Amino acid sequence: MITDDKRLQIIIKNIERVTGLALNVQIHKSLGNAAHVLSNGKIEIGHKLIASSSDDEVAAILGHEAAHILLKHIKKQITFDEAERENVKQKMHYVADRHEEKGDSVK
Repeated sequence: MITDDKRLQIIIKNIERVTGLALNVQIHKSLGNAAHVLSNGKIEIGHKLIASSSDDEVAAILGHEAAHILLKHIKKQITFDEAERENVKQKMHYVADRHEEKGDSVK
């Protein structure tokens, strides 16, 4: 947990107790009213979101992000993104091969 915000520390500890996770939460000014989980499992939350939300709302937001970690949504998204990149790469090779067959140059 990376925060000096006592209110947030209490909320995080309660979520950790319930989920069994060791949460890594950072507050960011640049996020404003947003929160998300990074591929390394770190939760980032905007300072405006914390300031404008009740304890219960912050707990719900962080609980939602913790659920993404528990359900391995980030890992699934990365796997999907890798598969999609591979699919695009194959399509590009296919198009380049068709152009080569026709004698077109592809740059």
